Amino acid sequence: MGLKYQPDPNALMTLALYDLTQSNVATYNSAAGWFENSGKVRSKGVEAEAHATVFDNLNLIASYTYTDAETVNTTVVGTEGKTPARIPTHMASAFTSYTLPDGALKSLTAGVGVRYIGTSYGDAKNTFKVPAVDLYDAMVSYELGELNSSLKGAKVQFNVNNLANTKYVASCASDSACFYGIGRTVTATVNYAW
Repeated sequence: MGLKYQPDPNALMTLALYDLTQSNVATYNSAAGWFENSGKVRSKGVEAEAHATVFDNLNLIASYTYTDAETVNTTVVGTEGKTPARIPTHMASAFTSYTLPDGALKSLTAGVGVRYIGTSYGDAKNTFKVPAVDLYDAMVSYELGELNSSLKGAKVQFNVNNLANTKYVASCASDSACFYGIGRTVTATVNYAW
């Protein structure tokens, strides 16, 4: 079930409630050393998101997700009624960007954001948790048509994810098999729209 609300042309808010059941979910069986189809997982929760132009050329996007997940009808001993591994209860993000309206760098956009990934269980039996993490991102883009009218519609953009190069555990298969998340990544793109 969802709801959209647009109080004015510069703002949009959405809210979604969900109650889903997924069958044949792959669960790591640490005793056997492999993944197996374990039965069903039921997930209930809420997702909220807001987009707004706060001031001229200043944009804000924020989101929050709450998930209550439970393993049901499982074949893996000791996991029924437990929260599946790698599913954080809370996740949130916020991003803001500003576009220069005039001057030599007219249409230059810069933005920063933060992503919060809450704690999750590291295994299907919920014997340990993977810690929460905050990750910071940044971007800068420029409309090339501002330099030369023949480049109208072309845009160059640079993104940096995990700006602080935070070392964090993203997920685990067992208490002795955990995996680090992706470190700092820098991407450059050129887009053209006509």
